[in-house]
Amino acid sequence: MRIFKIFSALLLATVLNFANASTPRILSHNSRTDFERGTFKNISILHGGKITLAPQKSRLIDTGDPFVWAVVQDNKGNVYLGTGNDGRIYKISADGDSSLFFDAKELEVYALAIDRHNRLFAATSPDGKIYKINAKGQSSVFFDPDEKYIWSLVFDGKGNLYAATGEKARVYKITPQGKSSVLLESDETHIRSLAVDSNGLLYAGSSGHGYVYKIAANAKPYVLFDTQMKEVHSLAVAPDGEIFAAAFGEAGVKFPQAGATSAQQVGQQASTQGKKTGGTASEVALAPQSIIPESMLRATKAQTSLFRIDKNGYAKNIWLDNDAQILTLASNNKGEIIVGTGNKGKLYQVNRNGEISMLLSTEESQITSLGFAAKGSLLLGTANMGRCYRIGVKSAAKASFESETIDTGALSSWGILSWEGSGEASFFTRSGNTEHPQKTWSEWKACAAKGENLRITSPVARFLQWKCELQKTKASSPVIDKVTISYIQNNLPPEITAVVIHRPGDYYGEPQSHKSATPGSKKSGLVYPTPLSKSEYKKGFRSVDWLFEDPNFDGLKFNVYYRRLGDRFWKALAKDLEQSVYSWDSSNMADGKYEIKVTASDAPGNPARYAMTSEKRSDPFIVDNSGPETQNFQTPKPGILRFSVTDTWSSIKSTYYSIDAGEWLLVYPTDGISDSKSEDFEITIPKKIKGDVSIAIKAQDSVGNIKVAHTVIKRSK
Repeated sequence: MRIFKIFSALLLATVLNFANASTPRILSHNSRTDFERGTFKNISILHGGKITLAPQKSRLIDTGDPFVWAVVQDNKGNVYLGTGNDGRIYKISADGDSSLFFDAKELEVYALAIDRHNRLFAATSPDGKIYKINAKGQSSVFFDPDEKYIWSLVFDGKGNLYAATGEKARVYKITPQGKSSVLLESDETHIRSLAVDSNGLLYAGSSGHGYVYKIAANAKPYVLFDTQMKEVHSLAVAPDGEIFAAAFGEAGVKFPQAGATSAQQVGQQASTQGKKTGGTASEVALAPQSIIPESMLRATKAQTSLFRIDKNGYAKNIWLDNDAQILTLASNNKGEIIVGTGNKGKLYQVNRNGEISMLLSTEESQITSLGFAAKGSLLLGTANMGRCYRIGVKSAAKASFESETIDTGALSSWGILSWEGSGEASFFTRSGNTEHPQKTWSEWKACAAKGENLRITSPVARFLQWKCELQKTKASSPVIDKVTISYIQNNLPPEITAVVIHRPGDYYGEPQSHKSATPGSKKSGLVYPTPLSKSEYKKGFRSVDWLFEDPNFDGLKFNVYYRRLGDRFWKALAKDLEQSVYSWDSSNMADGKYEIKVTASDAPGNPARYAMTSEKRSDPFIVDNSGPETQNFQTPKPGILRFSVTDTWSSIKSTYYSIDAGEWLLVYPTDGISDSKSEDFEITIPKKIKGDVSIAIKAQDSVGNIKVAHTVIKRSK
């Protein structure tokens, strides 16, 4: 036996020596959910997240019918199967010989039971009957109720037979002499399931509101538990008396019903058509999804639950699933509940602690019936297609497991595969660039041994799968606890997608994340753009922000440069920024047209030799820190002053004048609107003002620069 341990960080650092590199990444499979997403053969997935060899599975018969609804074994080792949609019973002798044992007039054999005298009883539908069949296959009608469907049969320790029916939801008790009585008559649509405990207490599950009834001798039946779901499809009683109920569907949801049923109804119609045309049921209108019992056909995504209920009716939901639909239950002598599911044909085991393990999977879509056989083996009936298997107590000799497709998000190079567990296992990988494996993927390649670890040798690609093959030896049976792979995305350059110059005067303070950073803490770059805070106005300040992305989600640092149009060299405004917005005081820059360049580097997450950069320039913008010029003063006639206001870079926003230090008065351009870089003005000096006049002109441009000019008009006394 060898025990494999996960690689250390030191070993990882020494083996990851790639042409391009970013941050090494590690992905592990170590839970039942992780492993169930894979595909496998002869694999069990234990509740603790381990995979091992599944129990041996041997096929007893392929009936050729679509459904095996019931399976039982007598004390001589003969196995009987009840099937649909031709109402047949098959017999498999203890020697493995199979034969058609009984062919009913009805279309479905939903339930089988064997009494203590080794006699077989079969429930058929529609026009439900119970047949008693001897060892030679000779039959007689043992019970013929008015109900159309008989769903379940069970014997108690005294030889009394109980039958669950629908469309009238009843439970019948039939004595060994064939005398019948109604124990329960419910307002529900169907009684779908029955189970009896060692003390003779009978339990029944209904369809309509999903009740679990308790029926005791000489006592009125009552609802032990309301699942608040659509239907209690199967019941099982553990040796300690706890009841397990499989229920599905939302309470109050009405599934369409033709008469009483769904999947069976579809199958019956197909079978009838087949008999009329001379064909077989499987040749006529049997879609794969038509085999889920009852109205589960109408709700393939219906919620499924498994309840554990004590004798007083206290219940706990130990299984809640929208995918694996519980179709049948059985209890073994260890107190474990065996669960057959669809629509992926998986067999589960629930232990006394409520922990769930997947025992095995089948090629068929549904596991529809379970039964126990001699020496602890299990009988398993399937649907789509109708087959029967014997599940042994020993494990299979070998097995294989393929992981789900692993998406690394970008072209990646592969490192180490390591695993924890015991026994002998061989590991393989393959890679490709399509989401689902196809012919374009690489071939499976064995992982190369590297100490206690395995080196992945598959080509660089975005997607990867790993596979393991398990082999039982004389010394041990292999168990895989955890599989871990390492990969490193081939480093791709970051991209700055936009550079935005804000309005003059817009100022953004230091980002909040930087304010709250612990002094002296190590920064690893910016992964997502910095959210912009609310700006404030500061005269002379300019701001720039930028959007960016990195295919590897590396943290980035940024440099910001500027240059005046026509200049040759860029000058640094800021370096090693870990934010995507920057404000600076432009009042120390000469007026003119400028552009900003932002560079991004993924150096924080990559070795220096592999770091990559990118850059992007802004559109040209104007730095204007000078106010407008007032000039060309003229006095074409007494009392009239004309002048012009011009600005090199910005339009004129407003102009005011003041006479002899009086109040500021607004003046409009001679064309009536202030909207250009040069405007002409004319003002009139009031006649009442005598002597020389001092006039101040205050002009403001569109970016807020203000300049005041003065002139004096000489006037005679």
